[in-house]
Amino acid sequence: MSEKKVDNKNLEENESSKDKLKSSSSKKSKQETKAGKAFKKLEKDYHELQGKYETAILETQFANEKMLRVVAEYDNMKKRQAKESIRVLDYEKMKMAKSLLPVVDNLERSAAFTAKEANVESMSNGTKLVLEMFLKILKDEFEVVAFESLDCQFNPEKHDAMTMIASDKKSGIIIEEYEKGYYLGEVVLRHAKVAVSE
Repeated sequence: MSEKKVDNKNLEENESSKDKLKSSSSKKSKQETKAGKAFKKLEKDYHELQGKYETAILETQFANEKMLRVVAEYDNMKKRQAKESIRVLDYEKMKMAKSLLPVVDNLERSAAFTAKEANVESMSNGTKLVLEMFLKILKDEFEVVAFESLDCQFNPEKHDAMTMIASDKKSGIIIEEYEKGYYLGEVVLRHAKVAVSE
């Protein structure tokens, strides 16, 4: 019977150790399950972050390419605008020169005529016609017109006083005009050079 007791005791100890092993392996398996879940969550987070990172890289590349295109378009626009400005300026120069050629033609005719005939009256009339033609071209083509200054109040925005002369007129009145002043549209193109009463 003592052998039986020993066997029972051994059996109980075996069962107890089996229970302990089961309980220990159950704890381990619970820990492994928790670790596995945590690993899977980390792996999932990693893949999400990897996707966001790749998306950000692609968006950055797209933004850089777009910026480079905009810069290139801006440079091209500046070059086109510079060429267009030069073309317009050349066209305006050509237009101005072409409109002045008839004045040159008439001056040449006047010079040739005066060499043949020394008629002062016809020379004066020819010069007046050329001057009228020239002023008409300035007015019609370029909006350049002379403004009157004689007997007007001196205005420093339109007149340059060359001298002051004693006069019976009120002080500051223009009494002589040495050079006419001109407007270009509504802007003063050239100030009139004048003498003003003291």
